[in-house]
Amino acid sequence: MRVVECNVCGELISASDDEELVVEVRRHMDDQHGDLGVDDERVRDLVAEGAYDATDA
Repeated sequence: MRVVECNVCGELISASDDEELVVEVRRHMDDQHGDLGVDDERVRDLVAEGAYDATDA
């Protein structure tokens, strides 16, 4: 499981891999922060720079 924190609201977004995580972050940005106009390149950068493996605690 891969996760990344939204750099706008702090919500954790998770998916099975980075490719799926890009889709989920895109969906989150559109649904929650559509007024910001975040483009696909920025979404990919956010995942590339901030995603990490989730561990069970």
